[in-house]
Amino acid sequence: MATDTFTLVRNVYKTFNLIIPDFVPSTVLQAISSDTTTGMATPSLTYSQSVSDLVDTSFGIATPSTTTEGSTTHTYNALASNCQILETVTSSFSSTSTFLGLGSGGSNSYKTWIPFTFNETGPVVSATIALCAAESSPSGLVSIKIGCELAGNPVAPTGISLPDYYNDLNSRIMTTNFTLSASSGTVAGLTYTYDVTAQVNEILALSSWASGHILAILCRDNGSDIGINRQIASYQNGTYTAPVLTITI
Repeated sequence: MATDTFTLVRNVYKTFNLIIPDFVPSTVLQAISSDTTTGMATPSLTYSQSVSDLVDTSFGIATPSTTTEGSTTHTYNALASNCQILETVTSSFSSTSTFLGLGSGGSNSYKTWIPFTFNETGPVVSATIALCAAESSPSGLVSIKIGCELAGNPVAPTGISLPDYYNDLNSRIMTTNFTLSASSGTVAGLTYTYDVTAQVNEILALSSWASGHILAILCRDNGSDIGINRQIASYQNGTYTAPVLTITI
């Protein structure tokens, strides 16, 4: 004798002394009556709601967390020990000036040392040094090399007298990799950025390198017009931003 699904399910529930509600959705009835292997009811519900439908976050019950895959950017500020010399002028060492020179200082050339405490261990995807002009400069070619000091943890120049400091900084060796830059003028307060990825990675590859060591940017003249230079803000500059090293890993 034929019977409808609802009656069948009601009979099953009565057989096992189960309580069936007055209203049972058709999807539940179908699931309950679908198991013909054992003859016993096997409820099986499938929900189509998304996670956002099922989790109430309005009261802080659950806070979904997301992980963004991709690059991470770190920035490092120049240390107070940034310094400069005019090559061949043994009394020219300065670590307290509000600016750092790039290019030619008359018949001599600037050599500038900019250190950072660098908390990286492996190769970086990119690295840029940002230098802010401390003054507006006249037209004329300034050509420089921007590298790193070839050392895994360089220290600030030391000595008893200015010539000692001068000789120390003048002896610092630049990385094999460097960036060439040529400019014909700067505007006070504007920031100029330079790619230093290859030279930074050259330092990170040194066996003497470890996270937390000093990494120093080293700038030297590369044939600027005589007497033409650029002044960039140093750590001691109270008006403009000191050098910033930005890396992406």
